[in-house]
Amino acid sequence: MVAPIYTVEHAGVWQYVTLVIPPDTNTGILNSNSDGLAFYFNLSSGSSYTVSEAPNWSSYTTGNWSGGHTAHWGKTTNDYWHITGVQFEVGKVATPFEHRSYGEELALCERYYQNSFDAGEAPNVSSFNCIYLAAQPYSGTSIAGLSAKLSTSMRATPSVTIWTASPSWSTTANRMSYYSGSWANAAVTLHESTSSKIISIGSSGVSSSTKLVQFNFEADAEL
Repeated sequence: MVAPIYTVEHAGVWQYVTLVIPPDTNTGILNSNSDGLAFYFNLSSGSSYTVSEAPNWSSYTTGNWSGGHTAHWGKTTNDYWHITGVQFEVGKVATPFEHRSYGEELALCERYYQNSFDAGEAPNVSSFNCIYLAAQPYSGTSIAGLSAKLSTSMRATPSVTIWTASPSWSTTANRMSYYSGSWANAAVTLHESTSSKIISIGSSGVSSSTKLVQFNFEADAEL
């Protein structure tokens, strides 16, 4: 751990703070889905945690957790602490905060995960907002080539889950809805899933008179 220190120069006034963190030459940051790097802002610490400062990387001890910390937020009525525009970057000099548009941030997130549900709508819900495709079985009750486009190319081939939609909704994963005079649902098979904008599914359990299919998907390429 390393514990850089900053000073609040004037209460009630926004202040630009730059903290230079020296490189850790002994341990690399994990490249996995385990904790690799974490940041903590200590607002109040007892004397047991401020025994010694830790301006360079060292092993954690109780005494150096908040080394050099003297403020005690919450000790006085109406205390407050505001923070915004936090940016962590590699380099010797801090650069201006990088303001990204909503669309840019969304595209970056979608490299790891995306779905076809409406924004704010949880997957596996009875939704009329879904992918509708006109379709016809190529043989008996078998249908194929039902495709959906990903919004953004993903970082790796995603794990795909298909969900039904209203009015033939099922809580069972990897089923789609189809219409052949009335609505029903059937299990699907994933035919193709790539990182570059394509998902293709099929089924061997639809009606031979199927005219329309509908479904939603989740595509997960998390680390």
